[in-house]
Amino acid sequence: MELQERRRFEQIIREAYSGETPNSALQEIVETLPKRYRDVIQCRVIEGLSWFDVQDRLFYTERRGRDILIEAIAEVQRRMGGT
Repeated sequence: MELQERRRFEQIIREAYSGETPNSALQEIVETLPKRYRDVIQCRVIEGLSWFDVQDRLFYTERRGRDILIEAIAEVQRRMGGT
């Protein structure tokens, strides 16, 4: 998955959890992901934590956290029908 596409999906997820444009269908997709995916999405995308803070909270190295985020975004995309 290209960086630009991943960032677009990160923004879509962020907006789904904001008060501006809540999206319960997307929230349901995220909430049914494996825990490691949900945790990284919650910390990095929704809360906007730095990788340093993600590492402190979840005990993943930055590299592992990035890998998990890439996998999580790909899974969200897959569950949304590849859009």
